[in-house]
Amino acid sequence: MTTGSDCTPTIGILRAERKGKDQSHERAPSARPPYLLALRQGGLRDDLFDLAAARGVPGWFDPPLCVFHELPGRLGASELQPLGDFERAALLGGIMRTEACPTFRDRENDFLGAVEQLFGELRSEAVAPDTYAAAVASLGTR
Repeated sequence: MTTGSDCTPTIGILRAERKGKDQSHERAPSARPPYLLALRQGGLRDDLFDLAAARGVPGWFDPPLCVFHELPGRLGASELQPLGDFERAALLGGIMRTEACPTFRDRENDFLGAVEQLFGELRSEAVAPDTYAAAVASLGTR
């Protein structure tokens, strides 16, 4: 990154910002950069603002810059809350005990962890329910 007394993450960020501005010099001075920088601590943000002001780096005072806890406000937040561990286990266990799931009935505790992991992976990969249902249906019965 840098050497000598300038060897700090904030100096590196300022240099990267300045380099980006040199390459995109046609952008209007008041236009925001096409990114959002999220920092883990407010103190780092404050240091960055101070360094930018001292070095005359424009664009940081209408910042595309925030700390992690501000991300939902900037990117949009949902009123939906994720289920807790107990709620998720109760919901999945209840579904597995129904007539629709004879494979798991009376043995749901044996499979609960694996089913929970499966649904977590499907969710993280954004697999749509219809896509998953079609994949399972294509396997046929066993």
